[in-house]
Amino acid sequence: MAKELLSPDFTVDSLIKRLAALNIALEQKRKELKDHPEGHLRIAQTSHKPQYYHYIEPKEFKGVFIPRSNDDLARQLAQKDYDLKVVKLLENEIHAMTRCLRQLCRGGRLPAANSSTATKLGELYAKMCPARQRLVTPVTLTAEQYTKQWLSVTWPQRPFSIVTLHPDFLCLNVKSRSEFYWEHFGLMDNPDYSNNAAGKLRLYTENGIIAGRNLIITMETQSEPLTTRLVERIIKDLLAC
Repeated sequence: MAKELLSPDFTVDSLIKRLAALNIALEQKRKELKDHPEGHLRIAQTSHKPQYYHYIEPKEFKGVFIPRSNDDLARQLAQKDYDLKVVKLLENEIHAMTRCLRQLCRGGRLPAANSSTATKLGELYAKMCPARQRLVTPVTLTAEQYTKQWLSVTWPQRPFSIVTLHPDFLCLNVKSRSEFYWEHFGLMDNPDYSNNAAGKLRLYTENGIIAGRNLIITMETQSEPLTTRLVERIIKDLLAC
């Protein structure tokens, strides 16, 4: 299978999504800080157990002792002190990420989610007439081109140690160019079958094919059959473009 000169890069799209999530988290933490009590928490470590003190100003660092009956105040103050640091870290990351995005996009405003270089490369090729497209080798294959090329390859059997396993399916996420093995175990209420399944999973793991990373596992028994709804959810989460 021919290698793309340039695989799809959705760095900008990912950064924009991250930036949006950071701003949501920052807004939430700022809102929560308004509900916290005034002051801060000081913890004194004793030989028996920590003691809590409530202080308002740094010059009053010694503070007022918080009895165990008022542990809720200590929790609120501890959360407030933590959240203040979280807000600072979020603000720093937002500032750095905003500068990075503006550098990547060479503009004063942040780009829309669909304006990354990866998207523009796809649009550049897609806007060509079919006659011109046939004459051009794009640096990044379209999803259709990549899928057609991937399906045309005869994939060799992969030997595991002294055993050759034949996975039920070899699947492709076209957008990320990620391949997934899919193994379905359909008789898990059969002891011999389930033991054999455990052995297969061990061989997969020993050979770098890890469940949740590049291996999809589905199972069923007579009383717990696999549903199309579950299959569709897996495809949507891991294989959908």
